[in-house]
Amino acid sequence: MSIDAMKQAREAIEWALDFIPPESETDCKCPLCTAYDALDLAIEQAERQEPVGSFMTREQAIEFCRRRRPNIEPTEQQITATLDAYAALFGDIVPAPPQRQPLTEEEITERREHD
Repeated sequence: MSIDAMKQAREAIEWALDFIPPESETDCKCPLCTAYDALDLAIEQAERQEPVGSFMTREQAIEFCRRRRPNIEPTEQQITATLDAYAALFGDIVPAPPQRQPLTEEEITERREHD
């Protein structure tokens, strides 16, 4: 969820709380107050995070070029220019972390034997 969306949700809760007085002035545990506190914390954490760069793979650049000109195969120069433009627009090229794959039966058996 984006920071803007979280702020909108928090504003909606504030509006609702104007019509429903909290159980107590401090430390209210009603669902609205709990949601408000959780959103406050999430917004604070999201605003403190360093932005992570993005990257475009060569395959994505080729696909991007093909969508722009469907009848023409992209040249090496067009692919390189696309990658360079993406890097210039979106900052440092940072590879995404690898996605975790589920363990195979063999890996599960190995781990059980080691324990």
